[in-house]
Amino acid sequence: MDIEQFNTASSLTLPSIMQGRLAQNAAWTALFNRGKRSYHDLQKKVVRGKDGSRYLNRAVRLMRELVLRLVLVGFCVGGTALARADNELSPGMLAPGFELANLVDDTQRRALKDYSGQVVYLDFWASWCGPCLVAMPKIEALRQSVNSDEFVVLAINVDRDLKKARKFLTKIGVGYDSLVDEQGRVSASYGLNAMPSSFVINRSGVVTKVHEGFREGDEDELRAHIQGVIDSGA
Repeated sequence: MDIEQFNTASSLTLPSIMQGRLAQNAAWTALFNRGKRSYHDLQKKVVRGKDGSRYLNRAVRLMRELVLRLVLVGFCVGGTALARADNELSPGMLAPGFELANLVDDTQRRALKDYSGQVVYLDFWASWCGPCLVAMPKIEALRQSVNSDEFVVLAINVDRDLKKARKFLTKIGVGYDSLVDEQGRVSASYGLNAMPSSFVINRSGVVTKVHEGFREGDEDELRAHIQGVIDSGA
């Protein structure tokens, strides 16, 4: 990453964090402010060119660490906090049940039990999540490529600002349902550590795979796993 790329990344990342809602706790607010000041001090040194390479590397590491810590402690970047459960879900565990309203039409509700007997790819996403912009079109392509009426993709949005969520969804244009978890209770029950996070759930309601984040090419691994679950009859 060069200085121009660094400045671009910081201009996108830090303002979006600042627009988020700080946790209602003075200690976390102070921690955020200290990290922000340290980050900007390093950024100034990078821009001035003082020992640029060393300061650039330190600044990039600090930026990544700060963003990661804020997400993990439940910071809301323009949306709802990602509550972290004490016991994270892992393969072999029963997927927690839920019933939520549809993001596009809140008069419609969907429950996980509605999909009993089907293999479910459950995806948690948010409008402020950069990797979600990459993931959702790939998930839609995955949905269309899996030739089975025993497979369904279901998404859960964690934004508080539903206007932003709906605008994001319209921009992406996927063909699967997105539900609304404004209060974060379902997110907490699934023990989210990253965005996006997805769970493959077999016909019996058991989690067979947990996938955190999303990068180009992840869809191939997911498709192979999902097809294996379908073929197994589990």
